[in-house]
Amino acid sequence: MILLVTQEDEFAKHMARFLAAKGYPVMLTFQGSEVPTLVTQGNPQLIIVNLYLRNPSGIGILRQLRAQGYVGKIIVLADYSTTTEVHRPFYDGVDQVLGQPLSLLHLLTAVRVAIGPSVKRKTA
Repeated sequence: MILLVTQEDEFAKHMARFLAAKGYPVMLTFQGSEVPTLVTQGNPQLIIVNLYLRNPSGIGILRQLRAQGYVGKIIVLADYSTTTEVHRPFYDGVDQVLGQPLSLLHLLTAVRVAIGPSVKRKTA
């Protein structure tokens, strides 16, 4: 299970559909405040979070997750991978940072590196 946390409505839905089609179940939220509850309920292997969320911030969410003992993988979505702020999340237990522009194939590669290939169900 992947938890996707971002405020970009249309692109987030597109990412979720793409990952689901590749065999990765996705929970999607646009509210950072919902993350602790969703992590407890869904126990995701991977959380993909937008660094620039507000109330709480993406950095705040990362710190809260690690403080609460979340040990799964985390990928951060950032504006540009060349900004100095992108390096900050690695100190908060982030596994990968993806800059913009983000292609779906780049996202898929990052997910596969983080949690491995999906296990697709065989159709009867």
